[in-house]
Amino acid sequence: MNISVLMSVYIKEKSLCLEESLNSIVNQTAFPNEIVIVKDGPLTEELELVLDSFIERFPSLFNIIKLDKNYGLGYALSVGLKYCSNEIIARMDSDDISAPDRFKEQYQLMIDKEFDIVGTNIEEFNKYPGDLSIFRRLPEKGSDIINFSKFRNPFNHPSVMFRKTIAINSGNYNANYLLFEDWHLFVRMIQNGAKTYNLQKNLLYFRVSDKIDVIKRRSGIKYLISEFKFSLFLLTSKHINFFEWFFYIIAKLPLRILPPSLIKVIYYKIARQ
Repeated sequence: MNISVLMSVYIKEKSLCLEESLNSIVNQTAFPNEIVIVKDGPLTEELELVLDSFIERFPSLFNIIKLDKNYGLGYALSVGLKYCSNEIIARMDSDDISAPDRFKEQYQLMIDKEFDIVGTNIEEFNKYPGDLSIFRRLPEKGSDIINFSKFRNPFNHPSVMFRKTIAINSGNYNANYLLFEDWHLFVRMIQNGAKTYNLQKNLLYFRVSDKIDVIKRRSGIKYLISEFKFSLFLLTSKHINFFEWFFYIIAKLPLRILPPSLIKVIYYKIARQ
């Protein structure tokens, strides 16, 4: 099937997680014909061994791109996207697990309904799928997705399948919006007329090995500055009006300086329900 899987790997990933992630790709009921992996800087010997084992099994499947140092996810994906040979791109993180029918169901929608972005709901897990029973469900289609995108990311990034052409024409991933590169890209694609849809199925298992680490990535001064910059993009691009922007600022930015333990309660007890 003409699908390019786009993945970035960096030194802090665990080799077992990468192996499980790649296994979930090569065991899809709809087999992709290309996996583009960006090595975001030098990797550990264990990670290299995992990659080598899969390349040995599927020598024509993998396209490996090497970066000289760790630039971050947004930059790595922007490079990798250019090397994808297919029009339809399936995103995948190096520690997540795709359900066996994920690619088949998303690809069929992309072709039959001519969607430009198709995401899915996700289930978060710690050691194995099903051990947390925490889900992220998103609006299904149309204006609901657009309205949601004003204040929250309208897609579960590792679950998306999208068309390369409109992503490139919308500016590709932009590393200048650190930690918001995916949301930034999705908004620009929507502004360029992308036809969007979220499958109301949990077709991706999202690994959350340490909840506090996840929360820390969504808090602190660095994240606050990035989010403020992103909010200005939403305002200046007219994706939100001034009153919506003001609400965004007072509702969301103060959360970034709260203690991670308190944010954890908000994130897992409220935001994920």
